[in-house]
Amino acid sequence: DNFAKSQTDYDVAVVVRYAQTHLCHAHHCCRQDLGPKGEASCWDEIFTFENCCTDDVSPETLRNFAGQVAHSLWKRSLWFNIFEPAICHEGTLDTSDPGLPPFDPFAYKTPAVHILMFVVMTRSTAFSSEGRAYGISHTWGKRFPPGSLAFATEDNAVPPQLKPTDADVVQVACPWYWLLDCDTYTASVYLGVYGLRSTLAAHPQTPWFMICDDDVYINPYVLARHIESFERKNTKTTPFCFGAHEMPDRPLLSFWSGIICNNAAARLLERHLDFATKNLVYTRLGYSAGDFMFSKCLYDLEIPMRHVSDFFGGDWPFPKGIKTRSATHHRVSGLRRMQVLER
Repeated sequence: DNFAKSQTDYDVAVVVRYAQTHLCHAHHCCRQDLGPKGEASCWDEIFTFENCCTDDVSPETLRNFAGQVAHSLWKRSLWFNIFEPAICHEGTLDTSDPGLPPFDPFAYKTPAVHILMFVVMTRSTAFSSEGRAYGISHTWGKRFPPGSLAFATEDNAVPPQLKPTDADVVQVACPWYWLLDCDTYTASVYLGVYGLRSTLAAHPQTPWFMICDDDVYINPYVLARHIESFERKNTKTTPFCFGAHEMPDRPLLSFWSGIICNNAAARLLERHLDFATKNLVYTRLGYSAGDFMFSKCLYDLEIPMRHVSDFFGGDWPFPKGIKTRSATHHRVSGLRRMQVLER
């Protein structure tokens, strides 16, 4: 998977040390008085005596071990019971003053306030003509008022000549508690968290926020109709989110189809997700999906996650045809693919 493929040598060293210290149960499993390869019942296809208990292991074997551990941590974080344990609760609330002014539900009627702000997670290298951020800023990003789009990137500067003129670029600094390399795919776990925090701080009166991946194509007209529909239902001041559920038995929202939350939900998330991200690092080295963490936090805080029928139009190349009445489409990476949906 992408987590394993993006591991640097530094990541491999960190993951191997973490696994040997916390997952191998070396104090018991590596005891050779129990057998030439320790306690035989400890081992499986990932955790072996060689990987966990010996120093004479080739770099290639350690890299494979680190990749398998990363995949295992990621997979387990997504498929444990969504009901327990809670990752956002009273104990995870940041009680410090966020410094945000009270939300005025009528402020959006002034020209200085956007009705909707987008937080798109991407890379600093995605702004060239072949990049995903470039594709967005030259297609659906142009359909919204200038300044409605914020690209959240790792903490590397985008060359000035490549920066889009009508969008913000939010450089997310590597969190102090992060243990892995900050310039790999794994950083996507926290980009949405701190991208939303920065965008909310800059636009505290915006009624709606959408967080999505950089290979999502958005139909602005369909999305506007959905937002207008919920606006009529007076969902401005009560925490509320909507989008497309992953599947019937997993009523969670995803970055690959877009998560839309009102201001009240964004403010509540902002005060819990910092702790949740730290806890994810302490328990799983950060190997999880950022959208799962978002949705799990919404679930724990009992914030409604409304499933909208046909909101999500599927993945490129759309073998059954493009759903023109859907608000979002996935795996539409780069300008050429996005232009296909513009027709």
